[in-house]
Amino acid sequence: MHDGYIFTLGICGTAAASSPAPALLGAMLVALPPVKRAAYLGDVLRLNGSRDLPHPTRDKLLDEVLADLHDAELLLIVSPIFFHPVTDAVSVPARMQHLLERARTLPAAALRDKWAVLISLANPDHAHLVQQLDPAQHPLHTFCAAVGIHVVASHHVATDTTDRDTAQVLQALLADKARTAYSLIRNHYPDALPPPDAFH
Repeated sequence: MHDGYIFTLGICGTAAASSPAPALLGAMLVALPPVKRAAYLGDVLRLNGSRDLPHPTRDKLLDEVLADLHDAELLLIVSPIFFHPVTDAVSVPARMQHLLERARTLPAAALRDKWAVLISLANPDHAHLVQQLDPAQHPLHTFCAAVGIHVVASHHVATDTTDRDTAQVLQALLADKARTAYSLIRNHYPDALPPPDAFH
């Protein structure tokens, strides 16, 4: 809770403008009332123009996300997933992986009984692998299972979802998933702010 409000935390595994992920997370957040925050885990642009990642234990953005995880009731996690070309093992971007690893070290009660909507983006060439993917092999699902977060909805998206009509339909679908998850949480916190009729 954040001062009596249900707190939604959005986490995006990429900040790349070429990816539909940031817009998908934005569509879900816009559909929900405050309080809400978003973290976009992109590369860091150095002064010399190169791109790099902070050291996992000295990453100030991850520090802030981990602090917010304590207060949040609803997590909206949108991330690319990658398949190893030989083993088909599934991974997420490095900075997202660093966040998951650090979050696993939090006290046991810090994340238990929170709710999450998980959105995975994969290369369309891997559509057959996504359809066969066992949640026990998915980094986001295994993280939630390990720390006691309830996954109330999940969805796989092809990264070539760029045409306007398809993107609008997809954003509307994911916004509905976010609203459904939020309504579920309201049932557990009926007196939480804002009142149900205060946000349209």
